[in-house]
Amino acid sequence: DFNFTELQNGQMIPAGKRDIYYPIYYIEAYEWNKKALGYDIASNPERKATLEKAEATGEATVSESIVLVQQQQKKNNNSFLVITPLYQDDLGISKNHTLHSYLSAAINIDELMQEAISKVSLSNNVTTTVNDSETKKGKILFTNRPKNYIPEFEKNSTLQVANGLWNLQFQSTPTLSRLESSSFTIALPIVLALRTFFLGIFVFIMLTTDSKILWTINFNLIEEIWERQKA
Repeated sequence: DFNFTELQNGQMIPAGKRDIYYPIYYIEAYEWNKKALGYDIASNPERKATLEKAEATGEATVSESIVLVQQQQKKNNNSFLVITPLYQDDLGISKNHTLHSYLSAAINIDELMQEAISKVSLSNNVTTTVNDSETKKGKILFTNRPKNYIPEFEKNSTLQVANGLWNLQFQSTPTLSRLESSSFTIALPIVLALRTFFLGIFVFIMLTTDSKILWTINFNLIEEIWERQKA
């Protein structure tokens, strides 16, 4: 049975009473994600804020770090959503620019960053931290730096992700600080700058590719639904 649900204390329960619901009606791949079917995205403040920003701007919008309802028990389960509003005129339903629905892609932050870092790993002695500048305290989305360590070298940059902004911070590790090679010390700022540049490109390509695939899948799905409703 299909029901509107929300998450409370780690358990899926029937959604509480409210004026408007934003449930997940269709999801791919189904078997891995069926727990999220019917989940009211607006029942969570972070997700609701992303929906509202996407509708207000008409653009793909990135959420802050969340844990997907279908991945509550998974390790390294920090993810973010890329939500895109769909309008009736864009879908050919009518000429009115009225909100029809949303497309949403869920991306695991740890998996995304680990793959991106592996592609541009110019030095294994450099750590990466990603902060969401859209949140009040610059919420950490990802980090692989050691705790309680003050780095000798640091490079900061920003990355535009959809209509949000991430802060990237690259720091030397304790291993690197113990090296006494003056030539490497001189080259480190260049290494950090290159890593920032290539990491940004790789993340952008991955997100753009995922968004295009998501748009194609959902548009084809909507067309199929229309055809079945007509039959």
